[in-house]
Amino acid sequence: MKVLICEPDIKVGKSYKAGLLAKGHQAAFAGNGKDAQSELSKSEIEVTVINIDLTSYSAIEVIKFIRFKNIKTKIILLAKSEQSVEDCVFGKQNLKKLGIGGVLIHPFSIDKLDGVIRGFFKRQSWKEIEKSGQHEEKEIKAFDDQFTSIKIEEFFCGNVAIFDVYIRLEKNKYLKILNVGESMEQERLDNYRLNKGVTNLYFKTSERKIYINFLNDLVKRVNDKPKVSAQTKLNFSENLTALMVQEVYTKGLNKDALEETLNVCESVHKTLEGIPSMLKLFTEFIEYEDTVEGHLYLTMIYADAVAQNLGWVTDHSRPKILLGAFLHDIGKLKLPKNLRGKKRHELSGTSLEEYEKHCRYGVELLDQIPEVGEQIKQIVY
Repeated sequence: MKVLICEPDIKVGKSYKAGLLAKGHQAAFAGNGKDAQSELSKSEIEVTVINIDLTSYSAIEVIKFIRFKNIKTKIILLAKSEQSVEDCVFGKQNLKKLGIGGVLIHPFSIDKLDGVIRGFFKRQSWKEIEKSGQHEEKEIKAFDDQFTSIKIEEFFCGNVAIFDVYIRLEKNKYLKILNVGESMEQERLDNYRLNKGVTNLYFKTSERKIYINFLNDLVKRVNDKPKVSAQTKLNFSENLTALMVQEVYTKGLNKDALEETLNVCESVHKTLEGIPSMLKLFTEFIEYEDTVEGHLYLTMIYADAVAQNLGWVTDHSRPKILLGAFLHDIGKLKLPKNLRGKKRHELSGTSLEEYEKHCRYGVELLDQIPEVGEQIKQIVY
């Protein structure tokens, strides 16, 4: 990793640099905020380690510079004590808003620093989970924004829980019903759903990448199984894409997220390939516009961002919004070839009138595919 150490104590800063170089990182050192900004401007830094007592410019000025310039660097804050973090201009409650991914309190080892840095980029895998016989329901208090929810009937993680699973009791209060590594029994989930009225399950957002990784592998496996229905395959792909969009939207598109995003795109595409009628549509579409997949996926991301910010999106509607966004331009296949590659502002008269019919054409095409519901067609139209 390319790491920048911003530390006013030159001796300490250089020791961090030497330690990280020995760990295989590309490390640079800046003794003040001005030099730090200079390094950030001229080099692509992946992780910036900033001492809270930085001078010329201050730590907060360097962090604002990073965010203003939209530099995709992870930030680790160094401090003398927990109290110094509480008392500083950041305020502990604002660390997440500022994009600070970790806080280290002096003294700490170079191994600790190296572990935090590598933790940012480690691809979390459900395959690393070890089976455990432990079962204990436990109430906890935690902020709602620390959790990701999923409809209970759509939740699936195999025979072993790949993370702790919770139900929400009330605002900022949860009951842990499954421990990581515990055997998953469908009867228990059915009991919560049917007898206790539980509609959603929750897991820590920090573990969302584990679930994305698991679902991605699951989608790849079911795509190769002809006995699995097309609707089931679409449902898995919808859930996978929704979680990936949330991950990108809330945490940014770093190198690790980009790699997983590409895997998700491939899985979704493979799902569509497995539905013969859908494959025919997309094969024709891609033949005349080679960037369509990237455009459609970005449209899904933007649609999700808009819906969340306007308060429209729910667990029920999100998959439909994403799939609708993915299919929104499919009707262009029925346009005359001389209009397909045109932009709206390039057309006028009868050509524009014909071009604007592609929304209705899209619905007509999707009417031929039973797996696509009416809600999706409404979005396309």
